[in-house]
Amino acid sequence: MKTNSLARTLLGMLAITALGACGAAEDSGSEPPFEVENVAELDEALGISECDTAPIGQSFTGKILFTSPRTYSDSGCTKAKVLGLVNPLRNVVLRWEDSGPTEAECSDSYLKVIGYRKSGSSFINSHYEHKFGVWDDFLGCLFNVPPLSFDATKSYKLAVTARNPANATRKFHLETVLP
Repeated sequence: MKTNSLARTLLGMLAITALGACGAAEDSGSEPPFEVENVAELDEALGISECDTAPIGQSFTGKILFTSPRTYSDSGCTKAKVLGLVNPLRNVVLRWEDSGPTEAECSDSYLKVIGYRKSGSSFINSHYEHKFGVWDDFLGCLFNVPPLSFDATKSYKLAVTARNPANATRKFHLETVLP
């Protein structure tokens, strides 16, 4: 990991912790800036509702260290990467890895991950995070995505996307961290 990326990640985590401790924006970034009847409707509107049956594009065993390209759209999962995790090491962190977004774009940009746990020969929904950006004058656009925790004895697949307000894909980074 680059020192700059590590510093940005640590500063972001500290800022998010500080905001939570002060009671400011208690659930900031967790709700979309528009009303949604249900999650399935939102997924369909964002073009990733079909990801539950999409094939895995790339797999990792134990540890994951992955940075997406800026443009992606895996087979069966529009504008998302579908990644496999076999016996993952507990916690995985997801972060924005692209330039921007600007202050004006921040609240309409988002990171999203849908996790599926292997059950028999199919996958069932097990994780869901969808976070819109929250602007910080010092750190820029922050996405309050908590670490994803996994059972190290199971297999999973993740459908992940980062998008700007124009709905264009942006780079994201996934990495295993120690608990």
